[in-house]
Amino acid sequence: MELRRYAQEDIQGKRVVLRSDLDVSVNPEGVVDQYHDLRLERVVPTLSGLFSFGARQVVIMGHRGSPEGAAMPEYSLAPVCERLAELCRAEGLDEPITFIDDLGVEPTSHRDQDLIMLENLRFDPGEKAADSGFASRLARWGEVYVNDAFGSSHRGHASLVLVPRAMGQAFAGPALACEAEELESFLVGIKGPFVAVVGGAKISTKLPLLSLLAQRAQSILVGGALANTILASRGVSMGASLVEAAMLNKASELSGEAFILPGDAVAAGGKVVDIGAVSSNQAVLDIGPETIKLFVQRIGEAKTILWNGPLGAFEESAYARGSEEIARAIAKNRTSRTLAGGGETVELIERLGLIDRFGFVSAGGGAMLTFLVGGDMPGLEAVSL
Repeated sequence: MELRRYAQEDIQGKRVVLRSDLDVSVNPEGVVDQYHDLRLERVVPTLSGLFSFGARQVVIMGHRGSPEGAAMPEYSLAPVCERLAELCRAEGLDEPITFIDDLGVEPTSHRDQDLIMLENLRFDPGEKAADSGFASRLARWGEVYVNDAFGSSHRGHASLVLVPRAMGQAFAGPALACEAEELESFLVGIKGPFVAVVGGAKISTKLPLLSLLAQRAQSILVGGALANTILASRGVSMGASLVEAAMLNKASELSGEAFILPGDAVAAGGKVVDIGAVSSNQAVLDIGPETIKLFVQRIGEAKTILWNGPLGAFEESAYARGSEEIARAIAKNRTSRTLAGGGETVELIERLGLIDRFGFVSAGGGAMLTFLVGGDMPGLEAVSL
């Protein structure tokens, strides 16, 4: 897929609608901190580039969370706006960001502000419903549309599909183009041994990826609740562990020598148990030391590495060792090509200060998985040639 890129003559003197990746988490204090702002960091160069091309105004649009078409304060983009402004100032872009909390406001009343961010688009049901009326209202904010939100581009929502159509002049932003190029290059350049590390909670969201990996990877190292479900599908008692019961039949189809499952685990309370000896009241929350050793060995031998999803409940330090050791092992293998993605995976890598030690860290979670398996990417199609 060849994306449509903009040049200075497309931007000069124009009002630009910029669809950005704003779906970031806030910490317990309600602030977007340095462990959750990778997506925002990648917005800043795009803004700088647009203004250097002479944009008259840039209107940033995006969403956060799933408020289901209603205004919910906990999903407001206000803290996102504050953090983005801080990041912009740190890079010398001192334009104040005017935050507009009413999606129904008249665009012409804000023509004098150079940089604007609209409140969460998903506060209006028209966004997820791909409502043409809502899209028409959004399109009135500018003359040129730029999609830089790779992480949302697997969705067919109004701001991603209908707004570019309504505006006519629609382009791919640099962050989006970089994501697509990096992922395509990764797929084309896979060399063996190819090792994939796959974790997280739900197997249902990763079945297409696991099916692809079964055909291409030499080792698929599985952890998290994903591993629990596969083990349960093979008749292993997982006690009180999180298991996706509705997916047991599908999970049973994930077989073959490439799939490497935990042999031991850390249960609630910190006790290390053999995976075949999990009692009825125990919950598996991390991979165990012997499994870590095996996984690290396979990673050290790899020439290509893909990582998506933590291997345990890493939010609690008692169950973070597995994910942290895997992150360090991948970072240590400097001869391999590495790709990581997914919100929790990125957060972990950022906490460990290892972003620069990975070949590429994708800001997309579901979008990355969809792209890798060749699924539909409506947001990309809307800005392609």
